[in-house]
Amino acid sequence: MEVQKKIVSKIAESGKKASIYRMQRPRPEAYKGETSLGFLLFDRDSDLNTKDDQALIGAGPRRADPANMGKMIVYTDVDPWRSIFDFDPAEHIVPYAGSCERADKIYEEQRQAQKR
Repeated sequence: MEVQKKIVSKIAESGKKASIYRMQRPRPEAYKGETSLGFLLFDRDSDLNTKDDQALIGAGPRRADPANMGKMIVYTDVDPWRSIFDFDPAEHIVPYAGSCERADKIYEEQRQAQKR
């Protein structure tokens, strides 16, 4: 079964204004990685309470390895309420299954370099 992707019109309704918001979603739990996610949110009716007319463009790491997150992936035309960019807090955060030893070393080296 093929899933149909909802298409959000990028044109405001007659007599209304659409908006593009530059947004940040904090991620304090990811202190060794991306502590916030930035994205652009298009809202067709400029009302952030109505979600069915929104789409976003954002980016995130390709890999879950905190020492090597790989190349950035750009996500386009995302439903904001069904993605890593939504503002709902996670019920739980799954710990990284690998070793953080290498990431901890890199993180500490970067901190020391900033102090200089």
